[in-house]
Amino acid sequence: MATALYVEAVDWPAAAVIPFFRWRNLPRLAGPGGLFTRVEYQQPDMRIGATRLLWMESGPPVRERLDFLDDEGGDYFAFRYRVLDVGPLPVTDYVGDIAVTAAGPDRCVLRFRCDYVPVGIGEEQWTDFYITAEKRLLAAVKERLHRGETV
Repeated sequence: MATALYVEAVDWPAAAVIPFFRWRNLPRLAGPGGLFTRVEYQQPDMRIGATRLLWMESGPPVRERLDFLDDEGGDYFAFRYRVLDVGPLPVTDYVGDIAVTAAGPDRCVLRFRCDYVPVGIGEEQWTDFYITAEKRLLAAVKERLHRGETV
């Protein structure tokens, strides 16, 4: 089992950033040039056990299940998900999590992590892919925040 990790502090309050990472809001970040092009929910609510499908640029969709959620309000948010069908991804036994932690009133820290077993790819290659993907996801959030979008 290997781990990939990406952490970044951003100059926005946690309360502004957290809504973009809520399970049900991911479709707002889908589109051309992003990590995924479409998201489909198999259950409409945000509860443990909920599943969703993510379509990448090519190949079958990736199926994820929400396994843990800490969204009690305030300036901290976290969730963990398990990939049930890896689709085109070269990994197995994938478990990912995202956390947003306040760093004062006007900043927050985001942590993206996944545990996985690589399949036909080296750990360094997967880590590079993973970090690039999370940077792209966070760039999409920053772009929307710069435009004044809210969720």
